Amino acid sequence: FHAVLCLVAQRKGMVISMKRYYLILLALSLALLSCGCVREKTVSEESFSFYYLSDKIEFQQDDGFIGKEMRNVTGLDAAQMLELYLKGPQSQALVSPFPNEVKLVEFTSQGENAVVKLSAEFAQLSEFRLASACACLTLTLCDFFGVSTVTIQAEDSLLDGKPAITMQKDQILLVDTMETTADPT
Repeated sequence: FHAVLCLVAQRKGMVISMKRYYLILLALSLALLSCGCVREKTVSEESFSFYYLSDKIEFQQDDGFIGKEMRNVTGLDAAQMLELYLKGPQSQALVSPFPNEVKLVEFTSQGENAVVKLSAEFAQLSEFRLASACACLTLTLCDFFGVSTVTIQAEDSLLDGKPAITMQKDQILLVDTMETTADPT
Protein backbone atom coordinates (compact mmCIF):
# COMPACT_ATOMS: atom_id res chain seq x y z
CA PHE A 1 0.00 0.00 0.00
CA HIS A 2 2.82 2.34 0.94
CA ALA A 3 4.46 1.98 -2.44
CA VAL A 4 1.23 2.65 -4.33
CA LEU A 5 0.39 5.72 -2.21
CA CYS A 6 3.88 7.16 -2.61
CA LEU A 7 3.84 6.52 -6.36
CA VAL A 8 0.47 8.22 -6.81
CA ALA A 9 1.50 11.14 -4.61
CA GLN A 10 4.81 11.52 -6.43
CA ARG A 11 3.15 11.58 -9.85
CA LYS A 12 0.63 14.18 -8.71
CA GLY A 13 3.27 16.27 -6.92
CA MET A 14 1.56 15.78 -3.55
CA VAL A 15 3.04 15.30 -0.11
CA ILE A 16 1.23 12.83 2.10
CA SER A 17 1.35 13.43 5.85
CA MET A 18 1.61 10.39 8.10
CA LYS A 19 -1.91 11.01 9.40
CA ARG A 20 -3.32 11.12 5.88
CA TYR A 21 -1.21 8.11 4.90
CA TYR A 22 -2.71 6.02 7.73
CA LEU A 23 -6.24 7.17 6.89
CA ILE A 24 -5.75 6.17 3.25
CA LEU A 25 -4.18 2.88 4.33
CA LEU A 26 -7.15 2.22 6.61
CA ALA A 27 -9.62 3.01 3.82
CA LEU A 28 -7.80 0.68 1.41
CA SER A 29 -7.70 -2.06 4.05
CA LEU A 30 -11.42 -1.72 4.72
CA ALA A 31 -12.15 -1.84 0.99
CA LEU A 32 -10.05 -4.99 0.73
CA LEU A 33 -11.82 -6.57 3.69
CA SER A 34 -15.29 -5.94 2.30
CA CYS A 35 -14.70 -8.11 -0.78
CA GLY A 36 -15.38 -11.87 -1.42
CA CYS A 37 -13.39 -15.50 -2.60
CA VAL A 38 -14.34 -19.42 -3.61
CA ARG A 39 -14.03 -22.94 -5.38
CA GLU A 40 -14.71 -26.54 -4.55
CA LYS A 41 -13.22 -28.33 -1.59
CA THR A 42 -10.52 -30.64 -2.92
CA VAL A 43 -7.68 -32.06 -0.84
CA SER A 44 -5.41 -34.24 -2.94
CA GLU A 45 -1.94 -33.44 -1.61
CA GLU A 46 -0.16 -34.14 1.68
CA SER A 47 1.62 -30.79 2.13
CA PHE A 48 0.10 -27.35 1.83
CA SER A 49 1.16 -23.76 2.31
CA PHE A 50 0.25 -22.15 5.62
CA TYR A 51 0.47 -18.37 5.38
CA TYR A 52 1.60 -16.19 8.29
CA LEU A 53 3.18 -12.77 8.80
CA SER A 54 6.88 -12.46 8.06
CA ASP A 55 8.94 -11.52 11.10
CA LYS A 56 10.26 -8.59 9.07
CA ILE A 57 8.78 -6.67 6.16
CA GLU A 58 10.84 -6.90 3.00
CA PHE A 59 9.70 -4.87 0.04
CA GLN A 60 10.30 -6.05 -3.52
CA GLN A 61 10.04 -9.69 -2.38
CA ASP A 62 7.45 -12.17 -3.63
CA ASP A 63 5.37 -12.21 -0.46
CA GLY A 64 6.12 -8.79 1.13
CA PHE A 65 4.82 -8.97 4.70
CA ILE A 66 3.25 -12.42 4.32
CA GLY A 67 5.33 -15.57 4.25
CA LYS A 68 4.45 -19.22 3.95
CA GLU A 69 5.66 -22.58 5.10
CA MET A 70 4.80 -26.05 3.87
CA ARG A 71 3.02 -28.22 6.43
CA ASN A 72 2.14 -31.90 6.26
CA VAL A 73 -1.61 -32.36 6.78
CA THR A 74 -1.89 -36.04 5.88
CA GLY A 75 -4.94 -37.63 7.48
CA LEU A 76 -6.33 -34.36 8.87
CA ASP A 77 -9.88 -33.23 8.23
CA ALA A 78 -10.72 -29.55 7.68
CA ALA A 79 -11.24 -28.74 11.36
CA GLN A 80 -8.00 -30.45 12.38
CA MET A 81 -6.08 -28.63 9.65
CA LEU A 82 -7.46 -25.27 10.83
CA GLU A 83 -6.66 -26.06 14.46
CA LEU A 84 -3.09 -26.91 13.42
CA TYR A 85 -2.90 -23.69 11.41
CA LEU A 86 -4.11 -21.55 14.34
CA LYS A 87 -1.36 -22.99 16.57
CA GLY A 88 1.07 -20.89 14.54
CA PRO A 89 4.10 -21.40 12.34
CA GLN A 90 7.01 -23.74 12.94
CA SER A 91 9.45 -21.37 11.23
CA GLN A 92 11.05 -18.67 13.35
CA ALA A 93 10.95 -16.38 10.29
CA LEU A 94 7.14 -16.28 10.52
CA VAL A 95 4.73 -14.90 13.13
CA SER A 96 1.11 -15.83 13.69
CA PRO A 97 -1.28 -12.87 13.28
CA PHE A 98 -3.74 -14.63 15.62
CA PRO A 99 -3.82 -14.27 19.41
CA ASN A 100 -2.99 -17.55 21.21
CA GLU A 101 -6.53 -17.67 22.61
CA VAL A 102 -8.23 -17.80 19.19
CA LYS A 103 -9.94 -21.12 18.54
CA LEU A 104 -11.90 -22.59 15.65
CA VAL A 105 -15.65 -22.58 16.39
CA GLU A 106 -17.02 -23.75 13.05
CA PHE A 107 -15.93 -24.39 9.47
CA THR A 108 -18.05 -25.03 6.39
CA SER A 109 -17.20 -25.21 2.72
CA GLN A 110 -19.80 -25.19 -0.02
CA GLY A 111 -19.06 -24.68 -3.68
CA GLU A 112 -16.75 -21.74 -4.14
CA ASN A 113 -17.06 -20.42 -0.57
CA ALA A 114 -15.48 -21.38 2.73
CA VAL A 115 -16.89 -19.96 5.97
CA VAL A 116 -14.79 -19.89 9.13
CA LYS A 117 -16.10 -18.88 12.54
CA LEU A 118 -13.42 -18.17 15.12
CA SER A 119 -13.75 -17.50 18.84
CA ALA A 120 -14.60 -13.99 20.05
CA GLU A 121 -10.92 -13.19 20.83
CA PHE A 122 -10.38 -12.80 17.08
CA ALA A 123 -12.56 -9.67 17.06
CA GLN A 124 -10.17 -7.95 19.48
CA LEU A 125 -7.42 -7.57 16.85
CA SER A 126 -6.43 -4.08 15.75
CA GLU A 127 -7.38 -3.02 12.21
CA PHE A 128 -4.01 -3.84 10.62
CA ARG A 129 -3.67 -7.08 12.53
CA LEU A 130 -7.27 -8.06 11.63
CA ALA A 131 -6.67 -7.35 7.94
CA SER A 132 -3.38 -9.28 8.04
CA ALA A 133 -4.93 -12.26 9.83
CA CYS A 134 -7.82 -12.37 7.36
CA ALA A 135 -5.41 -12.21 4.42
CA CYS A 136 -3.23 -15.03 5.82
CA LEU A 137 -6.27 -17.20 6.58
CA THR A 138 -7.76 -16.53 3.14
CA LEU A 139 -4.54 -17.46 1.33
CA THR A 140 -4.24 -20.66 3.38
CA LEU A 141 -7.84 -21.76 2.83
CA CYS A 142 -7.86 -20.87 -0.88
CA ASP A 143 -4.76 -23.02 -1.39
CA PHE A 144 -5.91 -25.88 0.85
CA PHE A 145 -9.50 -26.22 -0.34
CA GLY A 146 -9.28 -24.63 -3.77
CA VAL A 147 -11.99 -22.14 -2.82
CA SER A 148 -11.97 -18.63 -4.21
CA THR A 149 -13.93 -16.86 -1.43
CA VAL A 150 -13.41 -17.03 2.32
CA THR A 151 -15.88 -15.54 4.79
CA ILE A 152 -14.53 -15.02 8.30
CA GLN A 153 -16.67 -14.49 11.40
CA ALA A 154 -16.03 -14.15 15.11
CA GLU A 155 -18.36 -15.82 17.60
CA ASP A 156 -20.95 -13.32 18.92
CA SER A 157 -18.77 -10.41 17.75
CA LEU A 158 -18.44 -7.89 14.94
CA LEU A 159 -15.31 -7.68 12.82
CA ASP A 160 -14.49 -4.10 11.98
CA GLY A 161 -18.17 -3.22 12.58
CA LYS A 162 -19.52 -6.01 10.34
CA PRO A 163 -20.82 -9.50 11.12
CA ALA A 164 -18.27 -11.03 8.72
CA ILE A 165 -15.34 -10.24 6.46
CA THR A 166 -15.25 -11.83 3.00
CA MET A 167 -12.05 -11.90 0.95
CA GLN A 168 -10.84 -13.27 -2.36
CA LYS A 169 -7.28 -14.50 -2.85
CA ASP A 170 -6.74 -12.41 -5.97
CA GLN A 171 -7.64 -9.23 -4.08
CA ILE A 172 -4.73 -9.58 -1.65
CA LEU A 173 -1.76 -7.46 -2.68
CA LEU A 174 1.46 -9.25 -1.75
CA VAL A 175 4.19 -7.78 -3.94
CA ASP A 176 5.54 -4.25 -3.63
CA THR A 177 7.47 -3.56 -6.83
CA MET A 178 8.11 0.14 -6.32
CA GLU A 179 11.73 1.16 -6.17
CA THR A 180 12.65 3.37 -3.25
CA THR A 181 14.06 6.77 -4.07
CA ALA A 182 15.77 9.34 -1.96
CA ASP A 183 13.55 12.07 -0.57
CA PRO A 184 14.30 15.23 -2.60
CA THR A 185 13.64 17.52 0.38
